Amino acid sequence: MTEHVRDTVVRFAPDSASVAALLECDSLNRVVMRRLEQREGGRIKPEAVFHQPVMADTDKGGGLAVLTVVCREDSLEAVIQVKEREIQELREQENTITAEVEKPLSHWQSFVLVLGYIALATIAIIIIAAVAKIALRCYGIKL
Repeated sequence: MTEHVRDTVVRFAPDSASVAALLECDSLNRVVMRRLEQREGGRIKPEAVFHQPVMADTDKGGGLAVLTVVCREDSLEAVIQVKEREIQELREQENTITAEVEKPLSHWQSFVLVLGYIALATIAIIIIAAVAKIALRCYGIKL
């Protein structure tokens, strides 16, 4: 079985997403997130998470806050689906069985075929007669 390899280039339009966060310090010098806005793109989906871990040493004021933004894009999934569909189509083409069905000739086709055989036989007889006549003349025999 011959394996067909076909590269596929899938082009996607540019895409973007955004995350906007308003971070402020409260009266105890801790970071507080006042507002978080996330805008998804066509394929990109941002996920923002705000962490403010409790610190053992809070006497010195301030604290540590972490804003984590993860963006996920599902375009690779679309490319894989396209390749899987192409592989499935190739397998279906290989599994297709071609059966030749002989169709009987129509009356007209049979008539033309018989006329062709008659014409071919007539031409063959004329050629054989001409060759025989020429050969007999060479030997001096007249008909």
